[in-house]
Amino acid sequence: MVSQDKKKYLDIIHSYMEVHGTVHGTSTVHLPSYVKNHGILSGRDLQFLLRETKLFVGLSFPYEGPAPLEAIANGCAFLNPKFTPPKSSKNTDFFKGKPTLRELTSQHPYAEVYIGQPHVWTVDIDNSAEVEEGHPLHPQPED
Repeated sequence: MVSQDKKKYLDIIHSYMEVHGTVHGTSTVHLPSYVKNHGILSGRDLQFLLRETKLFVGLSFPYEGPAPLEAIANGCAFLNPKFTPPKSSKNTDFFKGKPTLRELTSQHPYAEVYIGQPHVWTVDIDNSAEVEEGHPLHPQPED
């Protein structure tokens, strides 16, 4: 679902490229008008769309889902939302009552740690400056 607080994040991305989605049902309520929504796609059609895509944009949920890995496998970079503080059973309803003490530092901590740049860019999506500068299609300063 695209909530009002994610719109600014998507607006920045939209200033660089077209934005496509696979949103359906009531989740389309807050979808910005510039998003080209494909609705529910078959696995085959999703693979074709990913192969034409440069950037797969995380929206903070689902945690550790397979979609970012599918996107990376199809040649996309993944914009991975950072969690500060990390999400855990202490501060996130989703984890309450589940037998885990893990703390997630991003939507996909595995991709953040074990894949990393240039394929995975972990950014604070609530920080416009970091989103503006911290993605793979923005020119990076030379070291």
